[in-house]
Amino acid sequence: PSTAFASVVPSYQPGVKPTDLRHVLPAFAIEAMQEALPQFGKKIKGFDMPDAVLTGIETRTSAPLQITRGPDGQSLLFDGGNRGNRTVIDAAVDAVGGVDHVAVSHTDADHLNGVVEFLAGLDGVAGTDDDVVPETRWVGYDDTSCSSRLCGEFSALRADFERPLVGDTLEFGEAIIEVVGRDTDFGGGPLAGATDANERSLAIVVRYAGRSVFIGGDLTGGGLGSADVEAIAGAVIGPVDVLRVNHHGSATSTSAGFLAALQPLVAIISVGTDNTYCHPEASVLTRLQAAGPAIFSTGGGTVTGNGRCAPTAWPAGSVVGIGTIDLVVEVDGTLTVDGTEF
Repeated sequence: PSTAFASVVPSYQPGVKPTDLRHVLPAFAIEAMQEALPQFGKKIKGFDMPDAVLTGIETRTSAPLQITRGPDGQSLLFDGGNRGNRTVIDAAVDAVGGVDHVAVSHTDADHLNGVVEFLAGLDGVAGTDDDVVPETRWVGYDDTSCSSRLCGEFSALRADFERPLVGDTLEFGEAIIEVVGRDTDFGGGPLAGATDANERSLAIVVRYAGRSVFIGGDLTGGGLGSADVEAIAGAVIGPVDVLRVNHHGSATSTSAGFLAALQPLVAIISVGTDNTYCHPEASVLTRLQAAGPAIFSTGGGTVTGNGRCAPTAWPAGSVVGIGTIDLVVEVDGTLTVDGTEF
């Protein structure tokens, strides 16, 4: 990638990081841009100048896809972020050689949209012959009350989804993906009175070579009047190596008790730079700092401010605004996150 800018200087205030798009986009997208940019240059002078800068920005909080690949080559797509992630998902799918299984934590748009877009196939229409139909299709709960256009598309997909049972597993060779909770049930029955979509998120633990990763969608921990589902989850799950922080670090999540139960070495936050929700919440970062895990974040939280959110005060040592976060567990149990070994 480029190492410096010439006559064109990016104006995006949070800052930019040069990268080689061939590492994040599939070949067909690269080829399309290589063909299209010179054509734009014929219509708009300077559009294709040698030192032009193409800036990709992230402005919303969403749940980016997480693709888990086992040692036998199988893969699971867990959530898909907002609509418009099609190219990113295709690139990730291409990197792991396809998607065998898919899971949706809950039906909030920032988790479901990208999954529907991907499974609808290249024509973008749910229910047609080119729909993608993975072998396993899990969803956290049966949201019959959802009447949005998105839920209508989800229902129209040729890939019918089912609610797994607590304890259901997928085996990727020696890697095990276990459903530890769904619809507020973590083995002891559902939590009475919990009806919010976030509270009902599907939760899984991925285990391989003595390492474990918890992913729980937007599970709540009692903040802002939400149900304390995390307390139930923590008592069942116990210590893990990696916590994918619930609900983008919202004030509803990541209670001190939950962190004490999980004792993670690493906490990963999916959050947009200058998102409109003020994620991650300052109190969540304080609790994470006290618990001690290394913090990694896809986005930068609040950088420039928007009149409502104070700039995010990240704990010292946090690695933030890095986009895709690579987590690798070797056969000997070596855990690496964004190039750092734990």
